[in-house]
Amino acid sequence: MDEQCTCPSGFVGEWCQDADPCLLSPCENAGLCKDGVCICTEGFVGERCGIIDPCVLISCENEGICTNETCICREGYLGEWCEDVDPCIESPCENGGICKDGVCICDEGFTGESCENTDPCTVTVCQNGGVCEDGDCICLNGFVGELCQTEDPCLVNLCQNGGSCNNGSCICRRGYYGDICQIANACIVDPCLNAGICNDGVCACAEGFIGEHCEIEDACVLLACQNGGICKNEACICKAGFMGVICQDADPCFETPCQNDGICNNGVCICTEEFVGDRCESADPCIEYPCDNGGICNDGVCTCTQGFIGDRCENADPCSGNLCQNGGICNNGICICIEGFLGEICEDLNPCFEDPCLNAGICKNGVCACTGGFIGEHCEIEDDCNVLPCQNAGICKEEACVCKDGFVGELCENTDPCIETPCENGGICKAGVCICTEGATGESCENIAQAKNLISVISDSIVDIFTG
Repeated sequence: MDEQCTCPSGFVGEWCQDADPCLLSPCENAGLCKDGVCICTEGFVGERCGIIDPCVLISCENEGICTNETCICREGYLGEWCEDVDPCIESPCENGGICKDGVCICDEGFTGESCENTDPCTVTVCQNGGVCEDGDCICLNGFVGELCQTEDPCLVNLCQNGGSCNNGSCICRRGYYGDICQIANACIVDPCLNAGICNDGVCACAEGFIGEHCEIEDACVLLACQNGGICKNEACICKAGFMGVICQDADPCFETPCQNDGICNNGVCICTEEFVGDRCESADPCIEYPCDNGGICNDGVCTCTQGFIGDRCENADPCSGNLCQNGGICNNGICICIEGFLGEICEDLNPCFEDPCLNAGICKNGVCACTGGFIGEHCEIEDDCNVLPCQNAGICKEEACVCKDGFVGELCENTDPCIETPCENGGICKAGVCICTEGATGESCENIAQAKNLISVISDSIVDIFTG
């Protein structure tokens, strides 16, 4: 027969050698202790079941499972609450492509929206450092050919006088010829247009035309510069004090000079680094009061770098380590929560978010404060007290008037006749009439003493009769 130890309370083990870790009932909130480990009831977590499970307030959709305030979605769903269908669930990618957020990331050698096309660059091998793009080789400088296999004969351009090289041959400018455009004979073809005269390859244009070959009609013929301006190369060169296309406007910078070496541009002064003002007349306050911590000063106002605030960016920004949850925005260290959340760091769902109160009731911390005329948890019941005018300071409660002492009636409209009619000797007043206790008589039950004396006399007479 096997021997087995039956341990006293507080000890466990084969030989009762260990203290029972569950002896002191360490588990909170009805948690069950087993071998020193707490098995928590629904709605609680933690080593001792002392923490409210945040997942109690989170409803994951499409059979998602909540863990540590986060929905773990089952395959085929995504989103914060598993509310969205995963566009990749039907695996639309071909040829080994991987789907991510509905977009196929193709394996090497394949292209296309669904990786359905073979990449032509897998069979096009570009040489000499060329790069394949859509099956065509983009060659490095100095190489040509379908696969960049041939050294470019124009790499060392020997063409003279502005000639350009094309596949090893020089294409000469007008007025030059020869294998490398080394021979000048500019006028042999008479390059000058519009009656221009060629001299050593240079065109002397007739009046009204300009350009290398006199091919451009001279706009100065029709351009009437004003205020003493002179036309040159189709543009008016204005005298000091004037501006505009034909020098028609007075120059605002002419009579309004900038101070402290500022430069005037169209009437606006561009100041040097040390000065500000419309005419650069004032010292820049940013020189005397510079910004701290990398801030940028403009007209004495600091624009701070991330992580700093203050007039001079001298203070660390309490929002630089933004701890606001659920889309909350930090402002001067305080979280401003988006609709639907509350708490110091927007960590709690707002029980009033879905506005459970009816009939203009106001929700606060999940409790409805009803407006006049409605009652109920959600202000859904029309309050008959709203049309029941209790008088004499009576209070309506549950559709009936509760009267103050001294008043009676459905609306507390009558003076209580019992208020001035006190009953004696334990009598009870009802509707102004005293209901006396046994043995008392009288309008106010005041005759109880006479009744007792009469009983006493009768009792003595009966005793005398029987005792003779």
